Amino acid sequence: MKTMLEHAIDFIHRENNHEFSFYEIFDYVQEKMQDQWNEKFVSDSNSFESVRELKMGELYRIMTVDRRFARTADGNWISNEAN
Repeated sequence: MKTMLEHAIDFIHRENNHEFSFYEIFDYVQEKMQDQWNEKFVSDSNSFESVRELKMGELYRIMTVDRRFARTADGNWISNEAN
């Protein structure tokens, strides 16, 4: 089973030298991982929206420290491996 980071890397490698917004990347990751998140984290006391917000923050933090991602001047993301 792939991690959020692995899904994000797969997504940006689809089109090297193309910039993506964080939300485009996150939407792809969510699509791939939503079933897993529902099974593991969603409960009567923990809504999907709460889980989604936490996962969004987690992915953003991971992307900022992973050298395979670069943030552009306009706030989009690109594969650092494409440069």
